[in-house]
Amino acid sequence: MPFPRAKATLYDYGTHMPLLVWWGDNIDGGRIVSDMISLTDVAPTLLEIAGIAVPDEMSGTSFLPQVLSSESGNTDASRDRVFLYRERHGWCCEGGTTFPSRAIRTRDFLFIWNAEPDVLPADVDGSPTRRLLTENRAEYAALYDLSFGKQPEFELYDVKADPYQMHNLIGDAAHRLIADALREGLFEYLRERGDPRMSGDETVFRHTPYFGHLFELGLLQWATDRDGRNFTEAEVAELLGQAYEVRGEGEAFNRVADHEGWPK
Repeated sequence: MPFPRAKATLYDYGTHMPLLVWWGDNIDGGRIVSDMISLTDVAPTLLEIAGIAVPDEMSGTSFLPQVLSSESGNTDASRDRVFLYRERHGWCCEGGTTFPSRAIRTRDFLFIWNAEPDVLPADVDGSPTRRLLTENRAEYAALYDLSFGKQPEFELYDVKADPYQMHNLIGDAAHRLIADALREGLFEYLRERGDPRMSGDETVFRHTPYFGHLFELGLLQWATDRDGRNFTEAEVAELLGQAYEVRGEGEAFNRVADHEGWPK
């Protein structure tokens, strides 16, 4: 949902989605399976169905056993966590600022690491909720800060007792051991996957050219300028041409190139 603490966040309303599987007579229908599955698991599952080896670099795990099972509920105790990620959500913040976060979600807890806590999480889509909170900020100060204020580096939520994730338990002594274990589990996974945020090489995210719906030259140039580089006109044309082709809009780029006089 395009509301505060929902879309483009790592709280449940930003990540929890229903997954429906239909495969004709190949599987038993009418089941509800509660195993924790990530969208990264979809590709390995389809590859296994097709009899194709899953590449080692894929981070997901096939859930074909769950598809072929006749059981409901929690069918695989090893599927007890998923990892969540966000880096940049569109070009919503001034200057293309990101609000990078990583998280680990278990059946009982959600632990979030905000890699740059000094950045405001301002990239929330327009909605009646955002307008109400913005226009009545003084009246709803606590809710406004939860949605648009600076967030702490670490967040911990008891998802069963606090399903809307409104009460951060990170400073609660009773939950210190849980927080420490989840943080180590999250960081270990990020190190294994080579997340640039763990090696201090986050510039790969910060200076990556952004190709929005309009493919504005200014956005492309901003990324390289911030990285201390300059594109030649031919390089700009090549990158923009590639972006248009990916979206299947090569003809549109040709019209732009003709108008701007760029080399093709």
